[in-house]
Parts: sequence; structure tokens; C-alpha cells
Amino acid sequence: MGRWRPFPARACGGGGANGGVARCGARCATSARGGRPIWRGAADLRKSLRGTAQAVREAGGVLRIARQPGPEAEAILGAALDLSARSWKGRSGTDIGTQASDRRFISAIWRRFSARGAMWIAILEIEGLCAASFFLLHDGARGYGLISDFDEAFAALSPGRHILAEVLRAAAEAGLDSVDLLRATPMTERFADATPSFSRLRLYRRAGVFALWLGGERLLAPLGRNLRKARRQRRRKRVAFTDRDSRETGWKQ
Repeated sequence: MGRWRPFPARACGGGGANGGVARCGARCATSARGGRPIWRGAADLRKSLRGTAQAVREAGGVLRIARQPGPEAEAILGAALDLSARSWKGRSGTDIGTQASDRRFISAIWRRFSARGAMWIAILEIEGLCAASFFLLHDGARGYGLISDFDEAFAALSPGRHILAEVLRAAAEAGLDSVDLLRATPMTERFADATPSFSRLRLYRRAGVFALWLGGERLLAPLGRNLRKARRQRRRKRVAFTDRDSRETGWKQ
């Protein structure tokens, strides 16, 4: 999973991110000139981000970040949920804005963590519409990219990439050391500077029949591999003997 770490410039601190399933992130430094973060990734990434930022500015894009609960934050949350419902995730059934239960769940997460100052919601507005969103949780100096969405109608402006870059900049300025993006996509992989491995963990309330079945499956897995290997070898031997017998019969005739 990709990891984005700070790249300090002089006496100024930077911040970073780490991304998910194969975690992804990008390097950034805080410049001594006005405290503006400077990307230290590949030259083509920096050039691409500059072009995207200029295109978004020319389109009148506005970035809004909710960090504390309140009426404006509720409006930002609602816009992000509505965006998820009308995005491709809404058509595939994986969004967080269509079902009322999902909206209540995300709203409860926001109210709980924002009250502690541990959650941000960022949206990018273009032409009065929410074009991209990003949910960030953080604990101490480490952040987690919980959910992100974008509107395909604005795909030419790359709003998802722009909001990711801006959230990472904001994380750097807030002093976060890393942000785990919790996903690996062609976009997030461009920001990566490390890819840690991960392990699957199963949790059980108590050791029931299902847990015992999974434990037995793991214990018997090597035996199953050996049996399948022996079966393949027997099949190859039968084929080899059949071919040999047919050749010998044909030669004798």
C-alpha cells in the first residue's frame, strides 16, 4: 500500500499520505516561501497537477473543507452524499448516498469524529455542483482516506485527482505525517512512494462451528494441494502410457 511521507524543506515541516489496498500517496514539502506545499513527486505528476489546478481555477472551482460540525458542514456532507448517489457508484450499487440507512451511518460517523476534530469532508464545487468529494479520518499525525467520489460530467477537469492533491496539501499543512488512502487505483498509484503488504484478519465473536470449519480448512489445505498434484501426475502418466501403447501397436502393424 502506497505511503506518502513528509519531505521537509529547511525548518518547515511537511505532511503526507499513504494509500490503500495497495496504499498510495505522494511527497510534499512546505516551502519557506509562504508555507505553500511543494510536490516532490515525479516531474510529470507535478506538471499534471499544475495543469489540473489551472483548469479547475478557470472553471471557477471552489474547494470547501468541513473540519468541525455545524450548519455549513452539514451542507457539505449532504452535497458529498448526493454526489455519491449520482456517480458511477450509484449505478453499481456501491454508493453511500442512495440508501437512507447508508446516509444515516455516514452522518453518524461524521458527527462522532468531527466532534473530536478527527474527520474532514472536502468537496470541490464547479458551476455550483459538487464535482468531487473526499472523506478523511485522522488519528494524531496519521490520516485515512475513507471515501472519495467524482462526477463523470466533469471528468475532463480531473476533479478527483485535484481534490486528492488539495486534501494532501491540507493534511501536510495540518501536520499529518501520513495518510492511508485505503485503495489502489490508477489515479492513486501515481501518488505512491511505497507499497506495504497487508494481511487478511478474521474476527469471531466466539469459536463456533464456522470458525472450526475455517480452521480445519486451513489445516487440510496442504493435504488438498498434495492430492491435486498426485492426481495431475497420474493423469499425465496414463496419457503417456496410452500414447506409447498406440505407437507400439502401430509399429507392429
